[in-house]
Amino acid sequence: LGFPLSLLGITHDLQIPTLFTAQDYFPLCPTIQLFRRDDPCCLRPAEELVCDVCVTENRWDRFSAKSVELRQRLTSPTIHRTALLGFNRVHEKVVKVLGVDARSYRERRKLVVSWMSKIDLVISMSRRHYDILRELLGSSVNLRQVYLSRTSYKCGASESAVPSNRGAGIRFVAMNVHSYAKGHNLLLQEFAAARSEVPGCELHLYGGGNQSRPEEGIFHHGSYLPSELDSLLASYHVGIIPSIWEEAYAYVGPEMLSRGLPIIVSSRGAMSEYIRHEENGLVFDPSVPGHLSRAITRMATDAELRGRLLAATTLPNPAIPKFCDHLDTTEEIYRSLMSTQRITNVRLPKRSAPE
Repeated sequence: LGFPLSLLGITHDLQIPTLFTAQDYFPLCPTIQLFRRDDPCCLRPAEELVCDVCVTENRWDRFSAKSVELRQRLTSPTIHRTALLGFNRVHEKVVKVLGVDARSYRERRKLVVSWMSKIDLVISMSRRHYDILRELLGSSVNLRQVYLSRTSYKCGASESAVPSNRGAGIRFVAMNVHSYAKGHNLLLQEFAAARSEVPGCELHLYGGGNQSRPEEGIFHHGSYLPSELDSLLASYHVGIIPSIWEEAYAYVGPEMLSRGLPIIVSSRGAMSEYIRHEENGLVFDPSVPGHLSRAITRMATDAELRGRLLAATTLPNPAIPKFCDHLDTTEEIYRSLMSTQRITNVRLPKRSAPE
């Protein structure tokens, strides 16, 4: 995030073969997600962009709220208050520059497409991500879809065994769903409805965000480390990814699935590329009220369904590559770029003074 896209023009001018891996929609959207509450996926052409509204509503205003909260807590004249005042001034300038001029965002999009068309190869991380990038970038960009991988995926076959050390209640887990676009509000609402049908089930949340008020059957655990995933996820029966934006991939899905957890996922985004409905999980439509709560209820009450889905988590999944296989693919891509592009010694421009 924050990568200066103008470097793409520089590498092109210096004839340096360049590969760009897009893991979100940062190049095309200043709020990263191409998401608004009234528009799950912004597929507007440059002439119709409303980025000035999105930046104000969905990104920068949360910093304002946080700075007010901090200011109220810092009542004594300390260096912290001085630093906070400086932060507020920077924030105000950023909002002024980025939050009012729609024309500048439209020009930004055109520049992005121009720069990215000069890249030798742009990597997209899922089929859905690829389709969105292709529609917005056009045919001039050399785009290839490659599933990425992480060392936080469990290596080898996962152990499919329903944990039995926590009593009879079915325990659901969701990770990093602390924002509206990630489905936080939807999840809490739909889980409460499901729990009225199945009182014994629990929902455990990990990642950002805090529990603002006690909610029966819902527990917030804060942040976690990748090294803790094995022991952490061993305590749960089912994972949930409730996103209402077009997730480019959602790494947490493979992290759960590779540890033997069937998952309930949103149909919006790329999760359904590695979760096959009724095979290794359930897919729900976030635009249909009650659809998620019904999926939660099914998982909580149908032991045969859970067992069947759980057994399928150990099967090979083409959308979840092993890390070593991903490295092989990456090496092949680099070798291909180097062999098809004539690389020569490039004389860099002289600098008049040290920088």
